[in-house]
Amino acid sequence: QGPEQSADGGAVLTLIDQLGDDDPAVRADAESRLLAGGHAMVPTLEAIKGRLGRESRGRVDHILEELRLCQDILWIGRYALNLRTGRTVWALATVEQRYTPEAVVLECRVIVQTESGKVECRSLKDGAILWQGEPFKETDCTTNGHVSSPELTLVDGVVIHAARRAMRAYERTSGKLLWFSILEPWGSRTIVGAGGRAFVCGTGSCHELASGKELWTLSGEGSIGEAISLPCGDWVIPREGKIARR
Repeated sequence: QGPEQSADGGAVLTLIDQLGDDDPAVRADAESRLLAGGHAMVPTLEAIKGRLGRESRGRVDHILEELRLCQDILWIGRYALNLRTGRTVWALATVEQRYTPEAVVLECRVIVQTESGKVECRSLKDGAILWQGEPFKETDCTTNGHVSSPELTLVDGVVIHAARRAMRAYERTSGKLLWFSILEPWGSRTIVGAGGRAFVCGTGSCHELASGKELWTLSGEGSIGEAISLPCGDWVIPREGKIARR
């Protein structure tokens, strides 16, 4: 069967139709989702393009051109560099020149933590802001009077932004806030995820990735290291020179 008849092809055709929608928000979301598919989308788009009308073909050509441009861009530190020329395409503006943002690169976009601690999703091509997250309160980032920057992590396609006392989860394409969870104040910001779950090193709490619901927490005292997820679904968790399995 042709790609436009398959499940994936049908979804692609729906998104292509939405590129011509009267609502700018619908158009922007459709383009964002096609680009988020990355270079893996190219064969499907190329195959579908020949069966589309002139206007729809133009929309697909635009998406394909965007994907090709992104192939030549590399994100380093706070700079988007052209791999062919070595020139800076754009840079994340910062007050402190030595500041290097936490970043997650996803095909044609880069999700960064700004100097103010806010999450931004930007176009890798030109730095245009696609969506922004909510900033944490200073109290969310403070433990015993010490303020620390939140940590940015991608877990199973979900963007996790974790501070000392709280964490948020965002849908990576639209930036929709999926959930907000309160953490114990001594919790580490390091998040390890697998199998639809996110483990917070430090607090020892395991959360359901879809809802943020706390599934379980390790009891007892002692600092908790970075957990390792096993294929069977269990976690191996280092703690004070010992290993716990949960």
